[in-house]
Amino acid sequence: MGDEFLKGLDRGELLKRGGVAAAGLAFGGSFLARDAFGRSSTVAAADATKRIGVSLWTDAEVHRQIIDWFKKTAAKDKSGLAYNPVLDGKGDGVKQVTQAEAFLTQDFHGALIMNIQPEGWDDWGNRAQKKGLKTVAYTVPFEGVTFFNQAGNVPGGIGLATACAKWFKQKHGGKGEWGLFELTSVPALRSRTKAMEATMKKLAPGVKLVGKFQAADNAGGAKGAAGLLQAHPNMKAILCFDDDAALGALQVFTEQGKTDPNEFWLGGVDATPLAVAELQKGDSVYQASGSLLWEYSAVTCSHMLERAFAGKAHPRWLDSGAYIVTRQNVKQYTSLKNGALNPKYSWVYAKYQKQHTTPPPGVKK
Repeated sequence: MGDEFLKGLDRGELLKRGGVAAAGLAFGGSFLARDAFGRSSTVAAADATKRIGVSLWTDAEVHRQIIDWFKKTAAKDKSGLAYNPVLDGKGDGVKQVTQAEAFLTQDFHGALIMNIQPEGWDDWGNRAQKKGLKTVAYTVPFEGVTFFNQAGNVPGGIGLATACAKWFKQKHGGKGEWGLFELTSVPALRSRTKAMEATMKKLAPGVKLVGKFQAADNAGGAKGAAGLLQAHPNMKAILCFDDDAALGALQVFTEQGKTDPNEFWLGGVDATPLAVAELQKGDSVYQASGSLLWEYSAVTCSHMLERAFAGKAHPRWLDSGAYIVTRQNVKQYTSLKNGALNPKYSWVYAKYQKQHTTPPPGVKK
């Protein structure tokens, strides 16, 4: 199957729908593998193409970024890993597990599972392990998985709230009111905004949380901002589950003339292109975004599989961090974002990906 890259969807679509993608690569030779800590070693490539199935909870912009970097890594390393097909669960966890049965029955060599719920995966993972399938899970671990890389939802929430608390201290003497856009419908992602709330309470005890709103897309963010500002006209900041919701809030702040970055603050998570462009303006009330470093996690996940097939050691349990993008560091971030395969940025792996010595809670060795 050839490339069939997916329709453009914003972050909110992650909650609703998706498309289907398929992508294939076939390479031979040898490759230079760089593990999660920036160490490099030459590893003999597979004798033949290794067919790797990719399972998405749903199609979304961030997932397409990850898939793109899987492919870039395979191309650079000449690893023989062919990421084909990419199956879209369209937001249905049961459907996602059911689709992944194909990886067990159709002679796949490995699988990359981007899931947000554990239900159904333990049995699948144990059967995959028995069949000798090499597997990597990203976001939610399960039994039998070969390697696991935890997305940086908690570090993203902590970092965003730390930036906001610092702003309140500098601009308002550590006093004021703030609002929170959260997403509680997806348990695996709930930790992101819980971290924001806990960090604000710890670092900015004089700043009062005046309201919460469920929002993860532009429309929800606009609605939430309008409602919170009407109920709390003195509210100075909103911390948002993601950039799409924050950009919706920005529209309302702009319409109401709340455009002074010394008076108002908005921030989200994902460091989407639109959010980064807003930070690049230098005078927007949109003042921070938490990048979960998708590109670096994608390279690490691909290297996990490369090393598994080559019989090389790799930390089994990894916990990824987050890079908080601000107007002060946005230029540096743009270079870093595009440098996941550049040895110049090998330090990122060591700094932002930490090894677990034991499995995550609830997962056996």
